[in-house]
Amino acid sequence: MTGVQTCALPSLKQVIPVEVVKAEYSLGINNKLTTSGKTIAYETHAIKSNINGRVKELNCSLGQYVKKGDILAILDTEQIDYQIELITQEYELKKKKLDSIKKLLDKNLVSYVEYANYEIEYLNTKQRYYKLLDDKTNHYIVAPSSGIVEEKLVVNGEFVTQKDKIVVIHDIQIVKVGFNIDELDYQKFKSAKQSYVNIYLPALDLSLKLSNFKTSEIAQEKNHSVYIEAFIPNDDNLITPGLFVNVDVIFSDDRSEEHTSELQSHSFISYAVFCLKKK
Repeated sequence: MTGVQTCALPSLKQVIPVEVVKAEYSLGINNKLTTSGKTIAYETHAIKSNINGRVKELNCSLGQYVKKGDILAILDTEQIDYQIELITQEYELKKKKLDSIKKLLDKNLVSYVEYANYEIEYLNTKQRYYKLLDDKTNHYIVAPSSGIVEEKLVVNGEFVTQKDKIVVIHDIQIVKVGFNIDELDYQKFKSAKQSYVNIYLPALDLSLKLSNFKTSEIAQEKNHSVYIEAFIPNDDNLITPGLFVNVDVIFSDDRSEEHTSELQSHSFISYAVFCLKKK
């Protein structure tokens, strides 16, 4: 008797999800130059005193981030405060006197010429009053822009004269990365159809690709190199001046292309297997 034994495996179905893959390849040969550099403030502002006076307060510390309009230092205001107090009393008296003369003028008890003379006195006093208020603002040293305090050049109690430097501020809304490359490499980099700079800041564990940047071409005669400064937006003020930077300068004669492909979902079915055996 011949018997048939059937062994079957269950049907299995496996679904592969959709996955988007970006593939970048170059049609030419990339050249990479590795060097190092450091971060530099975009601009440095030396804040100066507008008047002569003694430093009463310093309201900033080294490394502190300050905003535009913040008060960095205050010069002694004792003398001008006293002058303002006197002129305020005079100003208020002149105003009351003018109001009284105006009432008499309305009743034809004084001439207009007499009233005009009082008005001139009042306006002169008013002008002196507001000028002293404006002069007092010069006792406040304010930040012209946001940035980091790099240096304090005075101490409390020190007498300063007009145009003396008080504080130095680094503007870091944009940060520069400065580095040198060989002059011949720079010419290749400049003439390449595609070029960009990859930088890595170890202190922040931060990598950035600079595909659009400006350069400051300063030739270094001693070593025949070119100094380059790349500009990085720094809206969050994360990057500060003086940080060490690893720099990879990439340039090629042909354009790299990036393609995106989408792998579709596929269903794989394993079929049942029948084993036939003779007895």
